[in-house]
Amino acid sequence: MIFQLVYSSKATQPFWPDDLFLLVEKSRRKNEMRDITGMLLFHEGNFLQLLEGPERAVLSCFKLVQSDPRHTSVQVLLTQTREQRDFPDWTMGFEKVDEAWSLPRAWATILEEGITVKTASLAHDFLLSFHNVAKQYAAQGGSRP
Repeated sequence: MIFQLVYSSKATQPFWPDDLFLLVEKSRRKNEMRDITGMLLFHEGNFLQLLEGPERAVLSCFKLVQSDPRHTSVQVLLTQTREQRDFPDWTMGFEKVDEAWSLPRAWATILEEGITVKTASLAHDFLLSFHNVAKQYAAQGGSRP
């Protein structure tokens, strides 16, 4: 069984593209060593992340996330176990959404209104949609847009 944890948080500082790139690259290296996969979304100073893997490893990683001073208001939205990983080939998928209007309406609404515990299952599906799009592009011989 695979343990998944979805959380949201707010940045305490501006994140420029280079800052986000370094954060993601460091996370990918650490996650690979811990057998953790997942997806990170960044939009207007807000993070949404899904971590998955062995429960002990995910919870240990999440403790580090909670103590990271680069963000605050860390809120667990969802924990669940699954038969298999949703992001088996991504040590840390990443997407920076600059403009919510460019997304399908349901997802844009979630970003505009904020992600809460009530929309936790939607948050999971939202993160998974980025992986599904990437798989479609790969199947067509291209890369992610």
